Amino acid sequence: MLMHGLEIQTAARYGLAVIFVLIDNQAHGNPQLRAREVGDFETEFLKLPSHDWAKIAEALGVVGITVSEPEKLSETFSYALQLNKPVLIHIKAGNYPTPVKISPF
Repeated sequence: MLMHGLEIQTAARYGLAVIFVLIDNQAHGNPQLRAREVGDFETEFLKLPSHDWAKIAEALGVVGITVSEPEKLSETFSYALQLNKPVLIHIKAGNYPTPVKISPF
C-alpha cells in the first residue's frame, strides 16, 4: 500500500466493484522476522507505522473497512460483496513467523 496504493482511486473513478484486501502487519514481513535473529535495532528499523488505511481509501472515493478480529472477516466480506462498489478491507494482523523456516540458499 505504501508503494502502489493509490490505484484504488482508479477503481473509485470508474465505479469498479473490486474488493481490495490489505493485510497490515506493520512490517516488511519476512525481513523483519529475520532481523529478530540479529538484534533489537534491526528489528525496530524494519517496523512500519500504522495508518488508517480505511480512512485513506474513503478519501479516495472507496469504501473503507477495518477489521482486527478474525471472526468478523466473513461478515465483512459478505457486506463488501453486497455493496457492488470498490471496497478496501484493512485487516490488522500480527507479524508471525512462517511455520517452516526456509534457507535463503
